[in-house]
Amino acid sequence: MTIRHDRSYLPADIDWLIENGYAEEDLHSLRFQISVADMSVEAANAFMHGVMDAIAKEYVCFQYDKELEKRLCFDSTDWDLFFWCNSLYMTHRIHSDDDRDYTYFTLTFNKRHTPKKRVEICSAVLSLMVKRFMDCDALDVAVQFTVAWNNDKLESDAKVIAEKLDGKRMTYKGFDGRIVQRGGKVYFMKKYAKNIGYLIPTVDLVRFAKKDGGLK
Repeated sequence: MTIRHDRSYLPADIDWLIENGYAEEDLHSLRFQISVADMSVEAANAFMHGVMDAIAKEYVCFQYDKELEKRLCFDSTDWDLFFWCNSLYMTHRIHSDDDRDYTYFTLTFNKRHTPKKRVEICSAVLSLMVKRFMDCDALDVAVQFTVAWNNDKLESDAKVIAEKLDGKRMTYKGFDGRIVQRGGKVYFMKKYAKNIGYLIPTVDLVRFAKKDGGLK
């Protein structure tokens, strides 16, 4: 079994964002996949069904057990992980009773849990995988990360930066133009544009300060 930490969905400047208090790394999901190069799809599917069953015995997995799901509220801390997989017939043209393709599935962490709780669940699931399935070379588990934004700081700093940049000419996403504030929002107007502007996200505004050496 291989366990990988996948940070490919994080911004390229995540270190700078974290260092300046604009964001933190957060857990998004666990991705499970098995190679079918040395076994049939049916055998791989049965094996991975066993992997998922082992996890579900320890943690409440929304959308895995349909009867259990009826007693759970999605917008709550009642569950630990959200199960998703493809249709076995759609991916491999194989009929099965539940039509689930377990050869590739994801378990997404509950956003209602605290970051600490998500880390605890992630660590425990990985420990379970190592204990039960470490000898399966075909099994690949990826820990996928996302960004937890500090919106209060982003909005506060972006407001200061917008005031300083209002009316200034600059290059944004490869285009020359100027920054304009209208109705409490900040837009980028391409060169020669008179009425049409592009709303600038707060994170891009603070990145302008990064280019200038920081917020002063």
